[in-house]
Amino acid sequence: QEFKRLFDKYLEQPYLLDGHLEQIVRTLIEPIRCASCPEAVLQKCLIFLQVPTSVRGYKAVVHHLPHEISDIEPVLQLLERVTPIQTACHPTVNMLLLWLSVVAIVPFQLSRLDSGDGFNKSIAERILSIVKVHLSSGGHKTVAPALLAANFITRPDIVDVHLDDFFAWIQETIDPANAPEAAVVSMLATLARVFKLANRDVLSKYAKSLLTLLSHKCIKANPNIVVRKLSMKLFQRIGLTYLPANLAPWRHLRRVKQLVDGLNADASRTEPAFPSMKENTNFEVPPIIEEVVDKLLEGLVDEGLNVRWSAAKGIGRIASRLPKEMASEVVSSIFSQFEAQIENTSWHGGCLALAELGRRGTLLPEHLPQVVDAVVKSLVFDERWGKCTIGSPTRDAACYVTWTLGRSYDPCDIAPFVSSLATTLICVALFDRELNCRRAAAAAFQECVGRLGTFPHGISIISIVSYFSLSRIQTSYLSVSLQVADFPEYTQHLILHLINEKVGHWDRNIRLLCSQALFKLTAKDPHFMIDTCVPKLLVAMSDHDGSVKHGTVLSLAEVVHALSIWAREREKDIEDVLGPESVLRLAELPATLEKDRAFLGIGNASRGATCFLIEKLARAHLRAHSAQSVLESWQSIIEACLRWDDKTLRCQACSSLSVFMEEYYGGDEGACERIVGTYIENLRSPTEGVRSNFAQALGTFTSSFIGRLGSLG
Repeated sequence: QEFKRLFDKYLEQPYLLDGHLEQIVRTLIEPIRCASCPEAVLQKCLIFLQVPTSVRGYKAVVHHLPHEISDIEPVLQLLERVTPIQTACHPTVNMLLLWLSVVAIVPFQLSRLDSGDGFNKSIAERILSIVKVHLSSGGHKTVAPALLAANFITRPDIVDVHLDDFFAWIQETIDPANAPEAAVVSMLATLARVFKLANRDVLSKYAKSLLTLLSHKCIKANPNIVVRKLSMKLFQRIGLTYLPANLAPWRHLRRVKQLVDGLNADASRTEPAFPSMKENTNFEVPPIIEEVVDKLLEGLVDEGLNVRWSAAKGIGRIASRLPKEMASEVVSSIFSQFEAQIENTSWHGGCLALAELGRRGTLLPEHLPQVVDAVVKSLVFDERWGKCTIGSPTRDAACYVTWTLGRSYDPCDIAPFVSSLATTLICVALFDRELNCRRAAAAAFQECVGRLGTFPHGISIISIVSYFSLSRIQTSYLSVSLQVADFPEYTQHLILHLINEKVGHWDRNIRLLCSQALFKLTAKDPHFMIDTCVPKLLVAMSDHDGSVKHGTVLSLAEVVHALSIWAREREKDIEDVLGPESVLRLAELPATLEKDRAFLGIGNASRGATCFLIEKLARAHLRAHSAQSVLESWQSIIEACLRWDDKTLRCQACSSLSVFMEEYYGGDEGACERIVGTYIENLRSPTEGVRSNFAQALGTFTSSFIGRLGSLG
């Protein structure tokens, strides 16, 4: 346990072990290689070796395992001693299988190691027996058996002898209805790796039968996400066996400037990143490719994220080897997933596919208008699901697409879309609810600034919008956004993004941060707030969604307060800035909310927001002093909030009450006496919370009100 705890410290940064792996592996393997090694020591060494393998990953560890011919026989003997019952749970089996997978690829014919007496099994037969036992055992370790099976069966001296029988055995054995799930996973992983390592001429005769197997035995529709992911990987590798090994020459490759161009007068000349190749015009796409592409397109809308990711990579690899016309059809199929808004999985899968296609040059410059349109929509995609949303994977994938565009295309190709990409990325980097999306957008923005150099104020902004400055969402909303808003190209886009996307956000904290950010951003462009944003917010009040109403009230309150401060600095009133019609609607808004039963549902939140609006209208010195009906409605709403036994609502009501009384009843002694008397009567309420609320409310009155309490008591 102490040994495991030591290595667990490296789980976050396992690459720090790389410099010590060779010594660790050698120290633990040397006792095992000794012929006189006791069984207990052997077991302990293998168990200890499993610990760094789990932390760093098998791919880094197997390179340091000994791979001499003399190791084959001892490892085989150790594995043959493991009984079938132990196979599924023995802690040392995994390391022995990994070791044998390395030893099994020694560049010598295994037949030379056989005794040749005809009585004992050959080395190849013994390894094949071990492979079949561990593939079909259903143990929880599935990688090692698959790695051993693929490395062994694709050996040049084995593939012609045993591959037919091995594929026949797998097709007969792999059955999700009867075989353990782990066995199905191991066999699919083996097939996927075999199709990666073996010669395509050898594999082509098995491709159709395996495609039928994946469909008829319902492996693709298996509830196990790992099975579906491996099915996608196998689909793509089956398709690749029928396509040319070389990538298509029609692909778009970013052009690279020569260093000497900086010294020449004609510095715009560029050279292709890779020399052009002649396209094989005689190549005909087999019909099986259409079936494979259809399966991968279905995988893009799978409910499993890893399945969609595997399908997207498969589409990218296959499309980069297809003729131009057929690849364009594949790209059109991807775009269709954004047109029919079925569910979030189709948007996420579509973004991943676009990123893979763009990274491989399959998206041509003429596709960029549709790509950018889909990406901009995906960057703000947020689908409501009950009390939360499920759009963050789509937004993260859209950032990946933008990152790919910056790496794969020339500045002249992206130039028409610079404004929309730059502003949308910055909005996501600053205001997205999820930290990973904020950082992904910042990384994509930084990549585009470095690769393209055409984003406005790019260098200055990436020093502000950094990995660490976005860690706290409060800092992003209330501090970093103000620094970015100093650049006029981004100011209005930041404000509009908040109003269109965040005012009615499902998360109450985001709505609150949005209103606070709008308060601070108002000073950056007050005329835009007056002409565009306040009318938008007033229109949004007619929305039936409680979250939208709540957020709109908060934002209106903050914007009106900020505009009043700006107006006073110019010796104006809020009425002079907003106009009489807007002021009238603001004054009647609390009563309208109560009349429209907006206090139902998320009632306490809406009540608190309405009290907050009353407070901000009073701070803005809204001219409602003579409108008695308006003042009475405001006062009744505050008093109704005080009758709720809710601490948060009480604090908000008391905060608004003090400002409201000072602004509108400061000089009206009769009203003061009446209100104070009403509040004192409520101190006799049978509910303790109500008594506490009105006592705190009395404590918020100014000294002029407090002086009247003696005569009334």
